[in-house]
Amino acid sequence: MSALVLVLLQLGSENYKHFYMKNITVFLLLACFAFEASAAQSAKTPPPDSTFYYDFDNDGFGDPNTSVIASFAPLYYVSNNLDCVDTFSSINPAAIEICDGFDNDCDGLTDTLIDSGPIWFLDADADGFGDASYSSQFCTQPVGYVNNAVDCNDDDASISPGNMEICNEIDDDCTGTIDENAGTFILHKDQDGDGYGNPLAPILFCAPTVQPGYSDNHLDCDDTNADINPTTIWYHDLDEDGYGLTADNLQACTPPSQYALSCSDCNDGDPSVNPGSIEVAANGMDDDCNDVIDDACKKIDAIEVVNNSPTSLIVIWPAVNDAGNYQVRYRVSGTTTWSPIFGTSVNYYRFDNLLANTSYQFRVRSRCGSTYTPFSPIVTKNTTTTAAACVAPTKGGVFVANQSAVRVFWNYVPNSTRYRVLLRPIGNSSYTIILGAVSPSGNAIAEKSIAGLLPNTTYQYRVQVRCLSGTWAAPSTIGTFTTKREKCEVSEPINLVAPPNNEAISVGNENDLALSPNPTSDFLELKIAKDATLLTVSVYNTMGLQVISQSTEPVINVHGLPAGIYVVRAVTNLGEVVKPFVKM
Repeated sequence: MSALVLVLLQLGSENYKHFYMKNITVFLLLACFAFEASAAQSAKTPPPDSTFYYDFDNDGFGDPNTSVIASFAPLYYVSNNLDCVDTFSSINPAAIEICDGFDNDCDGLTDTLIDSGPIWFLDADADGFGDASYSSQFCTQPVGYVNNAVDCNDDDASISPGNMEICNEIDDDCTGTIDENAGTFILHKDQDGDGYGNPLAPILFCAPTVQPGYSDNHLDCDDTNADINPTTIWYHDLDEDGYGLTADNLQACTPPSQYALSCSDCNDGDPSVNPGSIEVAANGMDDDCNDVIDDACKKIDAIEVVNNSPTSLIVIWPAVNDAGNYQVRYRVSGTTTWSPIFGTSVNYYRFDNLLANTSYQFRVRSRCGSTYTPFSPIVTKNTTTTAAACVAPTKGGVFVANQSAVRVFWNYVPNSTRYRVLLRPIGNSSYTIILGAVSPSGNAIAEKSIAGLLPNTTYQYRVQVRCLSGTWAAPSTIGTFTTKREKCEVSEPINLVAPPNNEAISVGNENDLALSPNPTSDFLELKIAKDATLLTVSVYNTMGLQVISQSTEPVINVHGLPAGIYVVRAVTNLGEVVKPFVKM
């Protein structure tokens, strides 16, 4: 419109000029209305047409066979055509493939590359055993795959579980052991690793070299316990409480009655007194054999309170034997009402958020079972207006628990974050540093238990604390302690004795039993000592299972047994004899 006005003005006509100049306002208003109308018309113009696809199952994916062209998506239509079955919402490109006979994820493949279902393992050497390193999930077994993963060499069909072991320095049967049951050298299973083999578990090897987990002897009488073997020392346990005394001992694999492995009893005439007992208060006895009489749950005689910060105090007391937990009480000095803290299991407690520069009173008692001891004497302590210094501990001590363990304790050091104990045997020039843990409160716990020490040995120790600044304070002065003497130290020669009747044939004494022929394929004849009477005969396989049992017949029919190694156990009036044989 403005362009038209300019053209008319340029025509030079005075009449036109006069007309437009007189009605210029009207023309401008008309121009504005024309612009708005044009813009409104443009807004009503639809966007370019697009193709939309019917989504019958409402799973977000459309049917490529049903579509419309429109400016906007109609109801139940979407902009993609990726659905392969638009009648089931469980079938679409985002679905998980399962074993149901459908192409759930619309990849063109049915029941393949599934996300759940049977796992199959590659069997490259076609020996029926799969490789655990290569697996896939298929609904049905694919060619070249099996449902197990027990092959140890999937490149060689002659190596797999169930194959016969031969002397080739290869684990042919995938048992984890090389050349077992393949040669003529007998080793015995040593399950507990004590160096002594199980007489009921012989295995043939190609060479006399002892394999891991085996022994070249068959002298063990309990292959499940490394503490029990022919070198085991047993201690006379007169009261049969499971704890013996050092003075009367013997070395044997199987001991006579009234002997125990432990030598830590302190009264072998009373079965209620031993290291496993609970201390009884005020009976004048060391019930738990810890070398302290009547240290049962008792009253705490003294406590100590130290400043930690202007609003924090630490209460410390000696640990009480057999105490389940402790109760701490506190109050502002001059008041009558105590505030209790129940159930703390350690022998210290930190009070925070106290009033600065204020006097407080504290007392503590032990709880044993459901019974409380009387309270300790009251101790009064003032909070301060300034933080306490982080310095070396000045008080402390050592509780010697036994011949190899102690508990080092010291006064609580304020503003400390961690501690460490410096330890060395007398005569050593350097200390071993033993770090302590950081307590949940962020301050150092004022004790440290140390184990693995040498018995009857004197040690020197010092304690250091790490301050809030991150630096270690100077160590405390040197303290000393001596661990207890090993109760099981045997000063006299070990009394080696035979079984109780002194005539029994020891297990594994092959000279007292002859088997022939050995190897055998049908019958096995037993020949025992002249003065022995055969009572029973048993045959065991290498798994320790009894496969034959008979009474006094000295000939065994082994024809029906699979080829392998077996053990004969012959029980006579003099004892028992064990000897292996080979069934061909």
